[in-house]
Amino acid sequence: MEYKIAGVIQIACSGQTLTQPEQELLQDQLETLIARVKMCANLSEAATPLDRLGEFQFELAVACFKWRVDMPPRLRAFIREFDRPDDSELRAAVFNAIHSNEFCAAKDITGRDQP
Repeated sequence: MEYKIAGVIQIACSGQTLTQPEQELLQDQLETLIARVKMCANLSEAATPLDRLGEFQFELAVACFKWRVDMPPRLRAFIREFDRPDDSELRAAVFNAIHSNEFCAAKDITGRDQP
């Protein structure tokens, strides 16, 4: 069985390693999605971009945990920080973290140090 991350990177086997260009493509897609959220003036305006960010997080999480694809640190931080995109409090915290340029930083959005 095969799986595609973000519809473009094919995962053919468990434990597959992403190439540098594949890692860069995924990180660029994350940056694009974050930029779309940042363009929104308020949380209700950001509903659709946050939904898409949640879908992207799900795709990465499946690749990481089901297929055991090793992700670069920034993508792993994203997977952790936005693990419940259906939670309204988390969505608000992520929206605020994106607007204050603290999303996917060295600390998670609750202020705890990342391992």
